[in-house]
Formats: sequence, C-alpha cells, structure tokens
Amino acid sequence: PAHDLTFHFSFPELETVTYVQQEDIQHLVQVINHGDDIFPIRNYKATDGSIVINPAYNGGEETVEFNLSIRESVDSILVGLPIAFTGTFTGIIEYYPLRVQAPRRRLSLPNRHLPPSVSQKPIL
Repeated sequence: PAHDLTFHFSFPELETVTYVQQEDIQHLVQVINHGDDIFPIRNYKATDGSIVINPAYNGGEETVEFNLSIRESVDSILVGLPIAFTGTFTGIIEYYPLRVQAPRRRLSLPNRHLPPSVSQKPIL
C-alpha cells in the first residue's frame, strides 16, 4: 500500500538556522498510510532539532535541510518514542518586490510518496 508524506512549516521571520525547541514555528509532519484502515493518518510534531535554510531572498531555488526529532501527536498529546526525521529539499521562491508588507514565508513539501532523501528512523 502507498504512503504519502506532507511536511509543512511556516516562519514569522526568515533565519538561516532555526532551532525548533527555541522558536515558535508552525509545522506539521503528516503520514498517510492507504493500507491502514484503523489509523490511516498520523500527525507528528517536532520536539527537537534544527531547520537550515539557504534563502533565495530575490527568488529562485531555496535549499532546506532539516534534522528533527519528531513524536506522534494524538489529540494534541505527544505519544510514543522520538523518531529521527532528516532530509533535504529544494523549493522555488517567487519574489514580488512591490509588496509593502512581506508575507509569512511558507515552504511545504506537497503530499507525495516519501522521497529517497527523507529518512524516518526510530531514536533509541
């Protein structure tokens, strides 16, 4: 059965390195297992780690590296052991120089099959 992954995070200000435990970052890691009839959607929250962004201030390709420790979230309660969630992806940033107020920066990995550069390993 197929698995899908959605990784979303949003920052109030762009920093090149963001430490999850020190910053208020809106984020979600969601895994969808099409073969699981009981718990097909699982949500995870990062409890530790960092996100490194090589910003494209004027638009273009922006590389994001993440090294996070995530835990499953059930009804807003963290359950289970931490899982290592690491990887790299590149996003395309559209630049609109005429805006008066800069929008919140959002990068998200669309719902798709788990890419080979993303690993999920239990932390022991």
